Amino acid sequence: MKRVKIEWLSIIILAFFSFAFYIKLFFPQLSLFFTPDLGRSDVFHYNFAKRFLLSEGLKNGHLPLWSNKNGTGISLIGEGQIGMFHIVNFLLSFLFNTPFAFNLSYVVYSFIALTGSFALARFLNLSRFTSFFVALIFAFSGFFIFQITHTDIFSSAVFLPLVFLFAFKTLETRKLKDVLFIALPISQVILGGHSQIIFITLIGIGIAVLTILFSDSQKGIRKSYRSTLFLAFGVLLGFLLASVHVLPLLEFKENSVRQHGLPFSRATENSLAPKFLLTFIYPFIFGNPAKGTYPLSNTNGKWDIFWEKMGYIGLFPLIFVFLALFSKNKKQSCYRKTFLFLLVISTLLAFGKYSPLFFLFFFPPFNFFRNPARFILLMVFSLSFLAGFGLESFLKKITQKKYDKINLFFLKTFLLLIVFIPSFLISASYHPTVPVDEVMKKPKSVLFLEDKPGRTYQLGSGWPYLQKLLTSGWKDIDYYLFAKNSLDANMNVLFNTDQVGIYDGILTQRQDTLQSLLINEAAGDLVNFTATASAFHQKILSLNNVSFLISPFKINNENLPLVKTISPPEKPWPPFYIYENLRVLPRIRVVDHYQNAENYQQAIELIKAPDFNPENTVILENAPQITLNKINNQAIAILRDQEEEIILKVVTDNDAILVLADSFYPGWQAFVDGKQTRIYPANINQRAIFVPDGEHIIRFLFAPKSFKMGLTVSLISFSIWIVLFIKTFLAKTKNE
Repeated sequence: MKRVKIEWLSIIILAFFSFAFYIKLFFPQLSLFFTPDLGRSDVFHYNFAKRFLLSEGLKNGHLPLWSNKNGTGISLIGEGQIGMFHIVNFLLSFLFNTPFAFNLSYVVYSFIALTGSFALARFLNLSRFTSFFVALIFAFSGFFIFQITHTDIFSSAVFLPLVFLFAFKTLETRKLKDVLFIALPISQVILGGHSQIIFITLIGIGIAVLTILFSDSQKGIRKSYRSTLFLAFGVLLGFLLASVHVLPLLEFKENSVRQHGLPFSRATENSLAPKFLLTFIYPFIFGNPAKGTYPLSNTNGKWDIFWEKMGYIGLFPLIFVFLALFSKNKKQSCYRKTFLFLLVISTLLAFGKYSPLFFLFFFPPFNFFRNPARFILLMVFSLSFLAGFGLESFLKKITQKKYDKINLFFLKTFLLLIVFIPSFLISASYHPTVPVDEVMKKPKSVLFLEDKPGRTYQLGSGWPYLQKLLTSGWKDIDYYLFAKNSLDANMNVLFNTDQVGIYDGILTQRQDTLQSLLINEAAGDLVNFTATASAFHQKILSLNNVSFLISPFKINNENLPLVKTISPPEKPWPPFYIYENLRVLPRIRVVDHYQNAENYQQAIELIKAPDFNPENTVILENAPQITLNKINNQAIAILRDQEEEIILKVVTDNDAILVLADSFYPGWQAFVDGKQTRIYPANINQRAIFVPDGEHIIRFLFAPKSFKMGLTVSLISFSIWIVLFIKTFLAKTKNE
């Protein structure tokens, strides 16, 4: 009973540390992190916006598989970084309003990292105090401090200690219960939605397992294939439990720009230069972007992303890591070697192009990702436990010298605080917070555009954003609040506006092509803040139902008249201009002319042609040759317009083509009077179907087979997991 009370007290202490670290999100008022990134804020524009979609969908009684609010439509279940089925994201988003749920998730994530690290340290026979020390180092390391803006990374990475805990147990015991338990954190790493963290976790486990199996210093672990097979089954079961995410992700990959991986230069663009090892002692040794003193743009014109390269753990933990190298504790020898080897390999992988292992990034799956530096996760994980081994050895020597208990208590308290307080202060000073009411307040652009039909597109708002970031950081957060007027993706969803721009971790090939055209076909004068757009650019805007263009640049175009100027609040910032597109086309329309293209690259050339008339012609890909007559009478009535379902009543006096200016993506189905018909890719990234003359009910439905199959496999796997768990529980009860 006494031991149970101590364990509960340990959990309470860890919960206190977790909540204390994020106290400023809740007191004196509910606030949100508003940390800027390059051209926008990942925490606000990306993660908070995605979680808002999840929360609103769940509260309205459906899973948000698709959203039309950005990029003319994106697959939320495909790209997956919304983390829809991650247990923490799902429950908090369902139970609470988005701001509170989003903040509380940080507390829960850190608590998972703390308790997982603590439990793993205890399994490794470290003392309770040392286990606290290890847990604080890992959970509040630089990796997590500076990835606060990326909750998709955060939500997956915090399960790493639990994965290692049950992996070690499985290798040691080869019991079914440990196999079942490792499947759960593996599934949550996957369901967190960040594919690179999944890969890094598997690499880490692989390195650790190989080290242990080939070590001859741990008699309790046999070098056997059976142990490996048990562990492999647990990992496989974790993937099966997460099939609801895995199968849509695989489908998305086949349509994405990373279908065949990235070129070496992109796959290694955020490599950890060896000099950044100094940041493990002090993160701002090369400058602080919050103060505008870190050179985010290097001499080669490449972005040097600060927050991807920080692995801070502090000086004292590193001293104990050094002591661990000379520890003579034979009971911990195997695991000490394991973490040391894991540290060496993960460091070489984090170095990327600077490493002798650079050649790996020419090949899948290493070349699927852009940030080798994220292997810092394994580095800080290894360092945390090596520091624990070193501290244990140090305390043993101190105890042997019969230190006074009071002095020993103060020493231990000092060691815990020297880990927690610097991390707390670094995070508090680095990440600005803004009261929720201020964040969610509608900007003036929204007040002007409310109730106006059509979509918006922002052009060039990232440039003044970057100027502010590079010159003065975010000491003054006011500009970044003013920049909400751009309604940039994906922040626009918070204010119920549709933005043709898109901000996602990975884009489909069609999305990427469309976004590149929207950017590259408009030339801006970055000094005088003026811009000109090509005729092709305006065609693209019109085809995609863009009614209003928002930009900090002055645009002189008779078809894009200025209708609103939003001036800054007595600050020398460029204003935002709102232009109306006089040639905007309806989102849903019927046409009687079409041209055929073999693929979307050929479609671009056809749309560029001066004789292409977007008002009555559509570019289809690989459509049959059908003769259409002129439409004299037509009518379109929208009966239902939801994210995953659109129902229309269409009347035409001749056969026609119905064009829907929403993204083309597998999983969409179309029905004419209940009979399924083929959807053709149209105008680069749109959907079109042939419609016979007369009156018809048209239905578009997003029902991807990958999701249905994945959900089925997940449910079956979970049922099997429950049965096996009950079986092991009953067997244990019977034996007792």
